[in-house]
Amino acid sequence: MYNICASVLYKDCTTDDFVSFASGLRTNESIDHTTRLHIHHKEHWSEATYAEITENGWDKLKIKAKLEHLPGTRPHSSIVREYRGLSKEGRRLRQFITEGLTVLPNLRVVSTGGIGETIFNEYNAPVVEKVLKREPEGSDGIKILAQALLDLPTVQHYCQAVAYGPLSLPNQIVKPESALKTYTHHQRGTPLFCECLDCHENHSPPIVLGAINRYHCKTSHGIPHPFPSMMETVIETYLAPIIAMFARPDVMVADPETGKPTPYDGGNHDQIIEGTEIELYNYIRVYRLNEIRQNPFMFLECPDKMGTLPAQSLSYFQTTLDAALPERWRGKVVLKDREQAPPCIACGYDFQQEFEDQLERWESSSSLPGVVMCGHAQWSE
Repeated sequence: MYNICASVLYKDCTTDDFVSFASGLRTNESIDHTTRLHIHHKEHWSEATYAEITENGWDKLKIKAKLEHLPGTRPHSSIVREYRGLSKEGRRLRQFITEGLTVLPNLRVVSTGGIGETIFNEYNAPVVEKVLKREPEGSDGIKILAQALLDLPTVQHYCQAVAYGPLSLPNQIVKPESALKTYTHHQRGTPLFCECLDCHENHSPPIVLGAINRYHCKTSHGIPHPFPSMMETVIETYLAPIIAMFARPDVMVADPETGKPTPYDGGNHDQIIEGTEIELYNYIRVYRLNEIRQNPFMFLECPDKMGTLPAQSLSYFQTTLDAALPERWRGKVVLKDREQAPPCIACGYDFQQEFEDQLERWESSSSLPGVVMCGHAQWSE
């Protein structure tokens, strides 16, 4: 009976405790059945203790306003403890790979983040990551696990819904040890592409060479057509982080001994990017200006509702982007609308369906007097 159940129970694993899961690598045969592995962070929120309540009083504590709300504090020790465990298991997994030992032989799909703790998707996530880098594991130890999972020889599809921390890939151009078919990056907090000049290179999302790379941008740049004056300045601002993303000089691989990201020096960079495709969804969305004027109150209420308007051609931006990209990347980076995004092969996330669900919530909760709400079907005609 156990042999029958194990193949089902371990086939699709979701865990917030990868350390416990990894303890069975090469010792627990049931783990060999795993075909899909989803790892997410634990919740690091903590309730106030009775001692804190007695000593400080309710007024000075960051407590929950309602019972169902999250508590107001995160214990630093809990975050560090989780990071150390993930880093340690990342090094052990890297050792298995380097020694050619069989591990997770049936694993085809890896996805990270998207459930539980949001600390590595918030505005101060880069700061939290910098703090963790000061730990004894070293400045690069924080990315060891993610890149080891990427390098497993059987993995074909990989996605991440976390921008920073030990479950995220390095914000670099990454060359995996084995071939990957798709890599998808889901925005779950701050924008994937920051317009701050200091963020362009270091904070742009990773690129996985040899794979179809898909980036789901929940916060898009809406631009009315006919285009406004000073359009060149607008384009320069919006496309700058994309261009910087592909201008990064180094291609990173995992050091076979330590697992830490290190520059690749094994060949011509123009050759190793062959087979790489980049698809940027919903980063820029073009609307007809006259359609916006027809319903201005609706968009004042919620600017995201502009996404209900039919998308116009991105060809102008695509041409501008192609001309600005390094030559080796021209023709490989494509801007696309939200409606063109296929469901994620790794985690099943449907970018378009999420918007449809959000639209239903907007319409059902609308209470503005005198505002005529439009259905999505009406705008799709």
